[in-house]
Amino acid sequence: RTFLLELNMISFLQDKLNRVTSYINPSQSNNPTKRNVLVIHCHPIRDSYSSALLDAVKCGLEESGQIVRVKRLYFNGSNKNEAYGNGNFPPLLTDKERFEYHRDNNSTIRESEAGLQSMPVTSPEIAEAVKDLRWANAIVFVYPTWWFNFPAALKGYFDRVMLPGVAFKLPAQSDTNTTKTGLIPGLPNILKIGVVTTYGASKAIVFYAGDGARGFLDRGFRPVLHPSCTMLHLGLYDMDSTTQEQRQEFLKKVNHAFKHF
Repeated sequence: RTFLLELNMISFLQDKLNRVTSYINPSQSNNPTKRNVLVIHCHPIRDSYSSALLDAVKCGLEESGQIVRVKRLYFNGSNKNEAYGNGNFPPLLTDKERFEYHRDNNSTIRESEAGLQSMPVTSPEIAEAVKDLRWANAIVFVYPTWWFNFPAALKGYFDRVMLPGVAFKLPAQSDTNTTKTGLIPGLPNILKIGVVTTYGASKAIVFYAGDGARGFLDRGFRPVLHPSCTMLHLGLYDMDSTTQEQRQEFLKKVNHAFKHF
């Protein structure tokens, strides 16, 4: 009994520290709560190692009883239900979308699904992506880190989908429930972030150069989610010089981690 109490205390402290920095991963559960998990994948090649990582994530989640919804920003002959629209997710924010971004009361209109869909500027892929975000209790991103940041398609996903009235609201002068980033959270339904990525550089070089995507997810995106949201980050460094055995070991590590996500 004392041992179990100690384990619970360690898990509690681990989760607390994880909310301060993603460099300490959260605790893992042997009996994870059943959740709706949205998995966003971004890699242009269908048979890439990144796709194998996606399979490891999906299998681990499903083995633990999670409800999994996979979306591929690059549609490359896979299940059409995994695509937004009829093909690749268009990453470029259009001039009309940018013009309407903060205009008038658009933020309030976007708070409801009917309101979002009523806006002429809302494309079908954006409406679907927002619906997925509001369905999810957890979100997982699987992508390669290029130039110490997201691939352009994934950056475009954030630019176009994480809209005012969807991911956040700008506060009025009287609002006091803002985050450290100065925004009012719009996605408190999301309790967990998962990240699985690869790096061409070593861990030391990535740390020196600044891990842009990780920093954004940790300190920019996480604050607009649930206040107790945890973030699991799994990275394979020196990708270009790893052996087949090392890549296989990382796949096993990913699968195990998401069985207990």
